[in-house]
Amino acid sequence: MIKVGYPEFKAYAIMIKAENKVKYIEAYGVYYMALDEGGLELSVELSKSNPLEAANVADFEANLKMSCNKVVNSTNPFASKMVGDKKLYERNHGKSFTLAEGDNTLEFTIPYALCKITGIEVINGEAGDTIDMFIVDDSSGTYSTIPNYTLNQFGFKVNVAKDKYKKESKYDADLYTGMAIKIVYNSVSIKNIGVNYNLHELKD
Repeated sequence: MIKVGYPEFKAYAIMIKAENKVKYIEAYGVYYMALDEGGLELSVELSKSNPLEAANVADFEANLKMSCNKVVNSTNPFASKMVGDKKLYERNHGKSFTLAEGDNTLEFTIPYALCKITGIEVINGEAGDTIDMFIVDDSSGTYSTIPNYTLNQFGFKVNVAKDKYKKESKYDADLYTGMAIKIVYNSVSIKNIGVNYNLHELKD
């Protein structure tokens, strides 16, 4: 947990649209706030009796307090283990990559006839790293008629949190054998990282 000032705390919560995920308690005239989102845990304390904090206390009470302590629903992307007439089987894959400074292309080829993806996790990231994420066709162009064609981009210069970044979707996306998940990873330094792919195979 990193302790920061109130302006930085509020700015980060607004930037990642997580105001409703801020938790706070009030004890002995002090507001204690915390936010755990995007791989970064922040906290801040505001004393209502400290004149130097008066403006921040007023701002919190007027602009942020009403959004805090909300119950955030975490819905499962699947209603049940069955999708149509097929069963779901969780299939998590991990790969290691050695990165050069600058852009690196990281690919993982789908090994299942049909699966769904709900998340990607990057381990050992570094502040300043960014990623673009794509789904690309296979080398024969089975799904688009164009080999290795970009079928979808679902990440645009996403900022990687230090040490661990996790991207989860509350809905699923279909992937077929031979397609690849491509990450263009812009690294600020030479390093080794791990990437975990959260997949769910569909089969009889």
